[in-house]
Amino acid sequence: MNKRPSFAMAFARPPRRARAKTAGSAEPRQQRATAGPRPESAPPRSRIGAYARAAKRLAPRRKTDLCAALLIAAGAALRLWAIGDLPAGVHIDEASGAYDAWALLHYGIDRNGDPWPVHFIAWGSGLNALYPYIAMPFIWFAGLDITAYRLPMALSGIASLWLMWRVAHNAAGPKFALIPLLLLALSPLHIMANRWAIESNILPFTILLSVYFLSRHDRHRFAIQAAAIAALSLSVYAYATAYLFAPLFLAAAFGWLALNRALTLRRAVALAAIAAALTAPMIAFIIVNIFDLDAIRILGATIPRYTGPPRYETRAFLLQGDWSGFTDNLENLWRLLRGVTEENIAAVLHGWGALPRYSIIIAAAGLGVAAYRAIARRDFSPHLIVAIWLVLALAVSAFSDVLIRRMNLIWMPALYLTALGLASACRPRAALCAAIAAAIALGGVFAQQYFAKYETLASQSFRRGLDAAITQAIQTAGENETIYISQRINHPYIHALYVSAAPPRQYLETRIVDNPNGHYQEILAFGRFVFLSPFQPNATAPQPGVDAAPGNEPRDERRYQHLRTAGINIDRVEHYIFKIPAETAAMEALAANGYAVERHGIFAYARPKDAHPKDSAPDSPGNAGSIRAAAPLIQGEPDARAKFNLHIQDRELIYFKRPCDPYDTRQPFFLRVIPENISDLPEERRARGFDSLDFSFEEYGALYGSQCLARVPLPQYPIAAIETGQTNPTREWPLFWRQSSNTLWSAELQLPPPPSEH
Repeated sequence: MNKRPSFAMAFARPPRRARAKTAGSAEPRQQRATAGPRPESAPPRSRIGAYARAAKRLAPRRKTDLCAALLIAAGAALRLWAIGDLPAGVHIDEASGAYDAWALLHYGIDRNGDPWPVHFIAWGSGLNALYPYIAMPFIWFAGLDITAYRLPMALSGIASLWLMWRVAHNAAGPKFALIPLLLLALSPLHIMANRWAIESNILPFTILLSVYFLSRHDRHRFAIQAAAIAALSLSVYAYATAYLFAPLFLAAAFGWLALNRALTLRRAVALAAIAAALTAPMIAFIIVNIFDLDAIRILGATIPRYTGPPRYETRAFLLQGDWSGFTDNLENLWRLLRGVTEENIAAVLHGWGALPRYSIIIAAAGLGVAAYRAIARRDFSPHLIVAIWLVLALAVSAFSDVLIRRMNLIWMPALYLTALGLASACRPRAALCAAIAAAIALGGVFAQQYFAKYETLASQSFRRGLDAAITQAIQTAGENETIYISQRINHPYIHALYVSAAPPRQYLETRIVDNPNGHYQEILAFGRFVFLSPFQPNATAPQPGVDAAPGNEPRDERRYQHLRTAGINIDRVEHYIFKIPAETAAMEALAANGYAVERHGIFAYARPKDAHPKDSAPDSPGNAGSIRAAAPLIQGEPDARAKFNLHIQDRELIYFKRPCDPYDTRQPFFLRVIPENISDLPEERRARGFDSLDFSFEEYGALYGSQCLARVPLPQYPIAAIETGQTNPTREWPLFWRQSSNTLWSAELQLPPPPSEH
């Protein structure tokens, strides 16, 4: 059977061997020479037919390419339209990543003082570094702006559309490639993830990029294989779920390449070396934090240590050691796979899941098709590597707390296999066309709801109006006037950093941290900002009709003590940003007491009515009044010197250290109080002969810039002596999972007897 000539074959020169055969034909050369010149006429009819047939075959391909271009253009419009205004506001993770990227660009350190870290410490429990680094060129060009920070996420989503199309094209041709491209272009979750610059949303792009290189027809080339492994290696800097997924997928990719006879042992060793080299900084980071080692500075970069518990430990069942919620976790996973949305409005528009309702059944059929072709037909096409991607992503998600944005590795391969299931199961073609039409209709309905409703629904999660209120306060407040931001706003300090663009060293020198070793550090103040509502007991601000929030008494009293210790005046309100309607009564009270109240979305800004914008620019040196605890917080000689200097004042044992950082306060403190009279102790403690008052630093202390201070109340009975210090949990070797503790430092205080009354 003769093969039909292609469009390219029509223009190809005949092979050298064929030309030689023609030259040596039976016709004598002299006879050919005397035959006269050939008439100049049209090409032979056979060649014209080849042109026509090649053009006819090329036309459908041009149609599919045009359809793909239109789908990518539509997907780009859905991801780029008004990206700076929708979602309205700035999410705290967006503000955190954008500020750290800006600080590194301009000052070479992030807000925790680390130069070029491989992973940001951020709140204390970490924030992945890949996306902020990707966003740096955009921030350098456009400044610290949410549009600049969101733009690379949207561009990665548009690139993902092209990559999905090419993977499917390489696997099954141009017609099939349009189906997964359509599903991804109109995927509600993918659209919202590309418009929300939370750092974890970049992870699926890195894996899809790796799969694209693996799916190419020239995947036997070492350069293409190295590009695939490099993209996979970068994923460990994108999100913590890749710590487990990446090595599993690397092994699967090696096996798949071997099945396709595209991998030798020498190449496997070379590719493994590339992966090890690219992931070495992250491996070192994990080792530093598992074994609680010191941070490492090398070649200008930092491998930091968490100040609080690592987030990957608190989110993974494998590391928690508590499997009580594993069954509930699987139920949540199945619920999300069925297309049921979670209540977190920031992650997804309510009613729109990551997949159309129950389409996971079609994806399971596609998974079965890929497995059948691999087992029965020995067809190891890119369908198989996508199927492996989905299986590994499901396994990883099952062992971590399920959230729709945390299990983001699942949705792309699920959509791809849904397309494969549709293409395999929909017979006749009319059924497939109906399914595609339904997907287009659902995408249109979602787009209408998203652009019409999401701004209002997501305003709570994206703090709509808060940045505008802070900007207005900065422009209105005087040089030394304090700006209060309500404690009912979650982590408002990062918004103040983002809006004011405060230098990171100024932030480090002036911040007051209530829990320096917490999972999420609570910042009470920095610069001119105080993040605590003044409408509480012991604050003399105008507060008629305003009650303290229930249950705030003890903790807020300690926070107020921290502020007063730093010399911050909290007895008078000057400029105050609060949340509506949580503090509606506060707003009404201020309006009745001579304050002008401006509403900004779900937030309000109150200021004295006679306040007016200053002549100087808000960021000029003369308008940068700040809160500083530069002088030592405790004066006088200590009663005992150790790692922490110890003072006894007003029945309090005061721990003070300068300079100090959160690592100094991580380890638990022991405190043993020996009474003068053993009968002062409760009966159950008399056998020991002392009172054990062990504590953690954040129960009584705070970090003031570079100073640590804790005030621990002492018992009221007469005290003979005090022994205190810190212990350090260590791991035993070789049974490293066992823990013991040793004493870091200790000190003893002998208290003189109280003076006689006679």
